[in-house]
Amino acid sequence: MNQIFQSEELDDGSEVSSCEDENELRSRNNVLEGPNPWIRKYSPGDQSVPLLSFDGTFGPKNCPPLASPPIEYVYLFLALDFLACIVSHTNNYATHILINNRDNLGQHSICFKWRQTTIEEIKSFFAIIINMRLIRKPTRFAYWSTSDSQQTPWYAKVMPRMRFQLVLEFFHLTRANLPRAHQEGNDACDRFQPIIDQFNTPYRYHFNPRQNLSIDETFIGAKNRPQLIPYLPNKHHHKWGIKL
Repeated sequence: MNQIFQSEELDDGSEVSSCEDENELRSRNNVLEGPNPWIRKYSPGDQSVPLLSFDGTFGPKNCPPLASPPIEYVYLFLALDFLACIVSHTNNYATHILINNRDNLGQHSICFKWRQTTIEEIKSFFAIIINMRLIRKPTRFAYWSTSDSQQTPWYAKVMPRMRFQLVLEFFHLTRANLPRAHQEGNDACDRFQPIIDQFNTPYRYHFNPRQNLSIDETFIGAKNRPQLIPYLPNKHHHKWGIKL
């Protein structure tokens, strides 16, 4: 009888232990099936990162003398050799278009009135572009309006409207025969990379940033057909453009 009771007690204990094993197995399976739990690896005191002391100097450097006119600060970024490069590439591109695409141009196209540009004219071209950002008008041609209520005589004095249109049409920063899209060696950034390189160099030479920098993106509105243009319907000002 004692043996029988002992065996029954063992059976009861084995059933309890088997139930415990099943519960433990289920709990493990639930842990594996669900998201991994957060486990603290370091104590809160170990998570503090020592701040490095900032002992650098920041602000403008290598600037022109204090009495220098504003144009001297412009030339820090638009150096004469860079302007000469623009003149060369613009003239070469205009020649390339007039030779290779002559049959595709209309008989009265303004492109046939092209003459070689110069450094002084490119300076005037940039002056108009910059001033257009200060004085906003609905269209490009409105800056040369002769209406008494809307005219701004400065633009016509700097450059005639048709000449500005021609320079804008042939304005180029690189060689004319760049590889096209889907051709070997094509890089979508080749057409504007020279001006980025040109501005990055004087930025490093003439200004030291502060300790904390905030990098943000910008969206340049455009509706031409390069590979870099995305369509962002949530943008209010520009839905098509290049994201930088």
